[in-house]
Amino acid sequence: MADWDNRLPHDTPKKAKVRGAIEYMEARGIPHFKQDVFHFYEVSHRQGWAMISEGSVD
Repeated sequence: MADWDNRLPHDTPKKAKVRGAIEYMEARGIPHFKQDVFHFYEVSHRQGWAMISEGSVD
């Protein structure tokens, strides 16, 4: 059964944290998997990619 909490919209601060963590690691050249960042901030794979997509709105 799907986890209902992963289907709820996430607030802007959570989006900023996900984006910030990924941007920081990329700027510093730290090897990472975006899926690990999504998991840490408790967002689904699909929502995580939507958060960091180019056209994503805050």
